[in-house]
Amino acid sequence: MERVATFDLMGRTQGKIAEALGLSLDQVRGDLGAIRKLWLERAVESFDERKSKELARFDLIEREAWERSCHSADKRDSERTRSGRTNQSGDARFLAEVRACIDMRCKILGFYAPVKVAPTNPEGTGPATIKIDPSKLTLDQQRMLIAIRRLHGQIATGRADNPN
Repeated sequence: MERVATFDLMGRTQGKIAEALGLSLDQVRGDLGAIRKLWLERAVESFDERKSKELARFDLIEREAWERSCHSADKRDSERTRSGRTNQSGDARFLAEVRACIDMRCKILGFYAPVKVAPTNPEGTGPATIKIDPSKLTLDQQRMLIAIRRLHGQIATGRADNPN
């Protein structure tokens, strides 16, 4: 199976693989199916493993930031501010790190709604436009472009659902 995988990665056709290895086409198809299933399982495992590792890394950073924030608050507890009040909060830089870790964890876990990205022109000042030269299109492509423009006109005028 390893040699079948190697030939597949080299871009060889199933027929050429079968011929080179002295296998039937059905055997090559079966091996490739098993190989691709294995690759997919490994990719999923690798992704989950990587995700877990990154989450653990953010846990460590967050824990360290909390400890430093609490330590800085303890250190400042005895100090008095000019107004005479005790400063009970920790260093804001450490709290910003905690917030950043929480934000990244939420992103990794997919807690945020997808971000909508609207395509713009290269200057970023208006919507993206596509310029098509109909003379360079095949007849089928020209027909499709006409159909799209008609549909767009119906949608823009609110007639898409009502063909009359």
